[in-house]
Amino acid sequence: MIAAGVGMAANVVLAIVKIVTGLVGNSYALIADGIESTTDVVSSLVVWTGLKISSLPADEDHPYGHGKAESIAGMIVAGS
Repeated sequence: MIAAGVGMAANVVLAIVKIVTGLVGNSYALIADGIESTTDVVSSLVVWTGLKISSLPADEDHPYGHGKAESIAGMIVAGS
């Protein structure tokens, strides 16, 4: 989970730097790449949330645990 957080923080910094640099340098390609890095942040957030939920112990509503959340997060990221 730490790796997902580090990756998400790195993508936030990259997105900001690319978008600002693209705006200053009037580069549409760099702005588009910054927006793409922003979507990486969203994907990382989905993965991190899925890992966090899947690590929860079993309860009354989920007697076999929450492990499927990891698979659902993977499907969401693969579909985006």
